[in-house]
Amino acid sequence: MIGERQALEISRNVAQAQGYDLARYQLDTFGDRGGGSDKEWLFVYVCKPVPSPPGCSFMVVVDRTSGKATIHPGQ
Repeated sequence: MIGERQALEISRNVAQAQGYDLARYQLDTFGDRGGGSDKEWLFVYVCKPVPSPPGCSFMVVVDRTSGKATIHPGQ
């Protein structure tokens, strides 16, 4: 199983590989990173400064078993 700390590192690496400059974002502390599920970790990054304009965020979902991560851009 992938723990929260390792999943956070995976989310950062995937975001940077997709071209996100994490210096422009901060990790959102709202909500349950477990997403109410024992299958995935959810990490939401919001633009700095907060509050940010609509759509200026993205979420990375990390599978707790495989460590595979997917990015979901803000809308």
